[in-house]
Amino acid sequence: MTLGVAPLADDQRLRRIVDVASSSEATEEELEVSRKLATSIMVDTYTRCGADGDWNEQAGYFVARAAAACLAPLEKGKPGGPAWQAAMSSRMARTSAAINAGDGAESESGKQYHILSDYLETRERETS
Repeated sequence: MTLGVAPLADDQRLRRIVDVASSSEATEEELEVSRKLATSIMVDTYTRCGADGDWNEQAGYFVARAAAACLAPLEKGKPGGPAWQAAMSSRMARTSAAINAGDGAESESGKQYHILSDYLETRERETS
């Protein structure tokens, strides 16, 4: 999940989950607890956004879904794998937030493209 969508969720626990998911020093236990918490937040926000039709809650749901995908084991991933699920959920979170704000904010797919390009350029420089 791109760190750029974490602020779209009102739930501060998701920021901690993102920190754990991003840490190379996180223990298996921390990763599992974070995955379960992300799933719990996902279920809670899905219920709220569905009942109220609230685009802000919908964005929070997709942020939680992206966080859960980032922490999912590879062998249990949904079609496309966890990285694909996280990317799609991040895009949906950004889209929901844009609808809520009534604007056409820069697309999440464009941001992801730039993040990947920067990462690949950095890796290429490091290996050269």
